[in-house]
Amino acid sequence: MTEDEWLTCLDVRTLTKFLPQPLSRRKATLAVCGYGYRVEGFVPSPWVIDYLTQAEREADGSTLPEISFEEASRRVRLLDSEFAANSAPKAICYALLWSVYTTSGSRPFIGPANYQALRAAVAQFRNPDPRFSFNPKEHSPDWVAAYEDEEVCQAAIVRDIFGNPFRPVAVDPAWLTADVVALARGIYEERAFDRMPILADALQDAGCDNDDVLTHCRDASATHVRGCWVVDLVLGKE
Repeated sequence: MTEDEWLTCLDVRTLTKFLPQPLSRRKATLAVCGYGYRVEGFVPSPWVIDYLTQAEREADGSTLPEISFEEASRRVRLLDSEFAANSAPKAICYALLWSVYTTSGSRPFIGPANYQALRAAVAQFRNPDPRFSFNPKEHSPDWVAAYEDEEVCQAAIVRDIFGNPFRPVAVDPAWLTADVVALARGIYEERAFDRMPILADALQDAGCDNDDVLTHCRDASATHVRGCWVVDLVLGKE
């Protein structure tokens, strides 16, 4: 993979396979949670969102408990009593839960099948089609457009969390002023990503002249979720 391919690729599986393995359990989990919060308006089951919140909290703890297959299956079966078979809301919840499961193992990975299912289920929620399947070729142009929107978003989240492997950045201790660290901590804890340009200004004032760092913070079109590589770099998170 070239750097241009990394920056434009929309296939989550291709992106994550190129990263050093195994993936960071914390970052893989935060990628799922970040996408889950994006689509939480399409998730009518509050306990599924509560589960994502729990997984996110555990990812930031000193340990991330590994979820057994039996426990993951039990949680998924709970959906059978809440939703009709093959409904879009059920498919979204189902794929989110299995995505958390695949990131919680000793060799975590971002399951491409689960992410494809999420794209399709969200597209179905936004543009209902009685022929609902996970194959975009079987649906209307509006359905496909929604599917492709989610594909772009998922890839953007992966790049936001894992950064650009072709341009690794080492933090200069001189950048870590009290203002910079406080700003990064507030952004992280409050998901206040509207403050990213302010963080860029503080970093620049502290001597940071790395274009990748400053541009990522200031790019109005950039996607940011908890686990953003710049914020993690400042806070010393891995």
